[in-house]
Amino acid sequence: MCGIAGILGKESGGIPSEERLSHALHRLEHRGPDGEGRWSGRGIVLGMRRLSIIDLAGGQQPFFSEGRDIVAVVNGEIYNAPELRAALEAKGHRFQGGSDCEVLVHLYEEQGEEFLQKARGMFAVSLWDVTRQRLILAVDRFGEKPLYVAEGDGNLCWASELRVIPVLTGKKLALAPEALRTDLRLTYLPAPRTPFQGVRKLRPGSMEIWNQKKWESTRRVYWELERSGQNKTCPGVEGLAERLEESSRITLRSDRSVGVALSGGLDSSLVATLAVRGRKNIEAFTVGYPGEPENDERSAARNLARSLGIPLHECEISGEEVADEFPKLLEVMDEPVADIAAPGYLRIFREAAAKKIPVLLMGQGGDELFWGYEWVRRAVRHAERRERRKKQPHLVWHEYLGAEKGTDPRWRKQWQSAWEQLRWWKRDGAGEPWGERMLALNPEMEEVRRLEGKLFATSFLEKSIRWPHEEEWLSSAGVRSDLDIIGLISRIYLAGNGLTLADRLGMAYSVEARLPLLDVDWVEAVMTCQRENPSHVLDPKARLKEVAEYLGLPHGIIHRPKRGFAPPARQWKRSILQRYLSWLKDGILMENGILSPQGWKLLERKHLEGVRYTNVAYNLLVAEGFLRRFATDLEVV
Repeated sequence: MCGIAGILGKESGGIPSEERLSHALHRLEHRGPDGEGRWSGRGIVLGMRRLSIIDLAGGQQPFFSEGRDIVAVVNGEIYNAPELRAALEAKGHRFQGGSDCEVLVHLYEEQGEEFLQKARGMFAVSLWDVTRQRLILAVDRFGEKPLYVAEGDGNLCWASELRVIPVLTGKKLALAPEALRTDLRLTYLPAPRTPFQGVRKLRPGSMEIWNQKKWESTRRVYWELERSGQNKTCPGVEGLAERLEESSRITLRSDRSVGVALSGGLDSSLVATLAVRGRKNIEAFTVGYPGEPENDERSAARNLARSLGIPLHECEISGEEVADEFPKLLEVMDEPVADIAAPGYLRIFREAAAKKIPVLLMGQGGDELFWGYEWVRRAVRHAERRERRKKQPHLVWHEYLGAEKGTDPRWRKQWQSAWEQLRWWKRDGAGEPWGERMLALNPEMEEVRRLEGKLFATSFLEKSIRWPHEEEWLSSAGVRSDLDIIGLISRIYLAGNGLTLADRLGMAYSVEARLPLLDVDWVEAVMTCQRENPSHVLDPKARLKEVAEYLGLPHGIIHRPKRGFAPPARQWKRSILQRYLSWLKDGILMENGILSPQGWKLLERKHLEGVRYTNVAYNLLVAEGFLRRFATDLEVV
């Protein structure tokens, strides 16, 4: 695990600024406190900061091929490296050390651009082919490890964190209105969007290939969740359980201590149970909320930890402490993610670091793969209705009017709505991109959408589009509604929100978050079963519960209501707003013509009255705090 950065110059005769690279690596030191590596060639500099997890004594980067004509710096872990290494050594490849990520250089020698196909893990790769003068930038299938890219003035710059980009480019950042509007609606930003013009984030499962001599690039997606698992047979519950056990086994590989974040819910309990079966000396961490028994899951976590025979470290955080630590949260997040669960996760990572546990397993991915969110299940039903309407538009009437139309006193209104819908489908055909309509089913997003006209400046609304129409982050669509939506929610919500928080909050304390439920072999088996026997029509997480039962988890854990470190959201947001809402008055959002003066007055009045607008006010405050963190790097308006 580490942080990486680099600069590629358009002209191969010179060397880009090594001084800028030095400053960039300094900003990444929290991601890699155990060492630094650099390399410079004709027109290129690469660098990294290292957090030692595998091969503590060796494992230095950059990695080189035997002829030193391929060089790479990598952030992440390749969980199946021992198996890949054995196969490569059998072909005659020689390794410089025992690092797991070194296999990628030799895989590239063997397979070229397809070198990531057999790699199981989380990674961001920067690989330079000296002979071909070709740079490859790539990230893992789910986007667990980030990579930001900016180009201009004959240079291409990239880094593991957004805050490093202005150091590498030597230029101020300009706000991107469309991206900010997307963030304020979604509470996070899906790749390739960032809050700044000219800076993009590689989307999950993708790579960019740059030809230095021609100064041209190719972007390609090498893996998509919705298209995975094809031409295979569902292994059934037993086969899924075996694959999950194997995923857990390889994810546990570490030369340092390993812990697990335990909420007491199904996903984290499953991860913890398998971890204890696969490795000794596992320690668990959980968080609780004093005075909030409905949100506090420590008793369930205690019971499971006791049954597994592992120590449980309990963190506790109050609304007052959340407000105290809000500036620290904004400082480390690196992106404006307004998820109120973040303070609890930050506290857990801090506790893990204090106990000298640099690897923490987490249960993220279960909700996205197994229909744990009701609003996503509604989206499938919506998409399936949409497909029926496209084939048979008259079904709109039946759906809107129902069998009781003759006796329902509201039938005239329903009839009018049905007629408008039918006209809309006939006029627009496919209509709005269905992915956007799906995201609109999220209640918080809908709240922001309704209030935009009251809060945002007219000029901001005019120069930012209503919906983020961008192919790179909308689902490819057309596979099948349920599969498309799993792909979309994983690429957008999971990557933009949950995985962003796991990476930034963990790296703030030099703790590596690992997610066994996102191992590609397990995931592709799950998708194969979804193709053959769709589970979105069953109860939430029905298939995962079957796997958990087969693996022997307690019945009470399997069938507990979903929570997952769910904090007392409204209380926490109110505590933060009470302390920091005044930041919005004459703040960066107002200076840049985003929040209007009338909007600020409305927010202030509603907050003092203690009613409404809590979510949108919190979203705006997170965006404001984020921009303050970047204030010295922003263009003056």
